[in-house]
Amino acid sequence: MKVRLREASAKDAAAIVEINNSHMKGDRDTGFLVKPLATHTLKKALRLGNATYFVAEVNQSDIIGFVQISGAIEKAVVRSIHWDNQIQYENFQTRKYRCIEKIAVRKEYGKHGIGSLIMNEVSQLFKGFTLYSFIVVKPITNSPSIRLHEKMGFESAGHFRPHSYAGYSNYESLLMVKANK
Repeated sequence: MKVRLREASAKDAAAIVEINNSHMKGDRDTGFLVKPLATHTLKKALRLGNATYFVAEVNQSDIIGFVQISGAIEKAVVRSIHWDNQIQYENFQTRKYRCIEKIAVRKEYGKHGIGSLIMNEVSQLFKGFTLYSFIVVKPITNSPSIRLHEKMGFESAGHFRPHSYAGYSNYESLLMVKANK
């Protein structure tokens, strides 16, 4: 299977939303995302350039996964991070970085290496940038994502523990980092 990663456009919004929302935490034990996505919201974000999305596709049109990348972490979020050590915080303050906000693959393509392929492509696209990624650990633990990030060379940098997030008062995410040289 030949998979290609390319920058997403507005015409990809419906597929990205479908994949995102199929992984929502809810009555399914397999959900790992806590914020739903709406097509109009995504199209607006793409138009304004608030985040960059890349899609993984097969057959030059079938979207089987996506990754959302941002160029900044909000100051309020940074203030809520409990850094593993002072060096991690200082590195964050002084290095150019990108943040992997979300990565998801269609369920029928799970366990086929698509997530690894996406992460490898992102590492190549953002060579020279430190990569950060938030992975939910409460109210659910996204163990597959943690394992994927560790396999790709990420390590713990801290934890994000806001008072509430996406309607959850017990929310926590692990902040992972990779010096992508």
